[in-house]
Amino acid sequence: MTARIPHKTQITKITKAIGKQHAKPMIIAAVLAVAGIVFLWQSFAAVNPNLQGDLNGDNKVTISDLSILLSNFNKTGDAADLNGDGKTTIADLSILLSNWGKTYSGGGTTPPTTPPTTPPTTPPTTPPTTPPTTPPAEPDFVIAAAGDIADGRGYEKKTAALITADSSIQAVLALGDLAYDKGSDSDFKNKYDPSWGQFKAKTKPTPGNHEYDTGGASGYFNYWNKIADYYSFNLNGWHFISLNSNIARTEGSAQMKWLQTDLSQNASAKCTLAFWHHPRFSSGDHTDDSSVKPFYQALYNADADLILQGHSHIYEKYAVADADGKKDEAKGIRSFVVGTGGGNLDSISSTKGPLEYRNNKVYGVMKLTLSSNGYSWKFIDIDNKVLDEGTGTCH
Repeated sequence: MTARIPHKTQITKITKAIGKQHAKPMIIAAVLAVAGIVFLWQSFAAVNPNLQGDLNGDNKVTISDLSILLSNFNKTGDAADLNGDGKTTIADLSILLSNWGKTYSGGGTTPPTTPPTTPPTTPPTTPPTTPPTTPPAEPDFVIAAAGDIADGRGYEKKTAALITADSSIQAVLALGDLAYDKGSDSDFKNKYDPSWGQFKAKTKPTPGNHEYDTGGASGYFNYWNKIADYYSFNLNGWHFISLNSNIARTEGSAQMKWLQTDLSQNASAKCTLAFWHHPRFSSGDHTDDSSVKPFYQALYNADADLILQGHSHIYEKYAVADADGKKDEAKGIRSFVVGTGGGNLDSISSTKGPLEYRNNKVYGVMKLTLSSNGYSWKFIDIDNKVLDEGTGTCH
């Protein structure tokens, strides 16, 4: 803002005030001279941004401040020393008069102030964040599998010994035709239980055709405590499905509807293994069985990874393929026939499936090691020799 300059009448008042304080003519003459000079100077000069002259602290420069200055005129000290030279003189009077009538109202005329001291703010303490971690992978899980097991000739005990000797095996899949000849209560009691019965608590079974030689497979269901015809379970991140290839399995059947629902409900499983008795492809005495194609097709559609079967008394490994046996590396299912648990071995025939390896000369079990995203297998005979092995990755 523009400074207000003392009017001639104000100068007269200033002179009278000076006269009351100091009647010396020289002082009065000096004041009038300075006032005149200031009057002329402020007509042309810019306003001094460092407003001074408020000696009584009332935020304006008035006659009261002039009175204080004159009462200290020619005295040493800082009571009215505006220019910092240690005494009050004409120079200090000039400064005061240059700010005559001004007030501290902000803007360019506000004297410099020290900004209020704000205590430093401490940023809110945030507990250290732990970066998200990937849950550790499940440790490998080991299972043994075989079907066509106990006919009383003793080979079932030799295959059982392979499982007993391997403490890493945590579960057993029994692939049907478990107790010859008819899967009766006595067959399970006298043939199966003395050998493979020791693994009952960790065995997951599926029935074979010989179990149904006893009405309603009652021996089988009695031995396995009324287990369901078909069921699923999860182990170590893998989804397992036990199907019954002795009952209705066509599209629209109760079992197929259940299978499709189960696959849908477990679609998030990284790896899926299904097992039943009758093989989709085989080159043993029991050849390719198209009646189980709906099983295979539903599993293929759901990106399942492994299928284990029995029925043919032979060991076979098939390449990853679709339900028609066409190799499919991207989506196909790896399948095995492991009918080597102890029953009489088969002769060799032909198959339309993508056969990669077979052996009809030995009894043995499959050992599967399942990881969080893949698997490895070994086929081990009763002399503890590894005759086939490999690895695969889940879809």
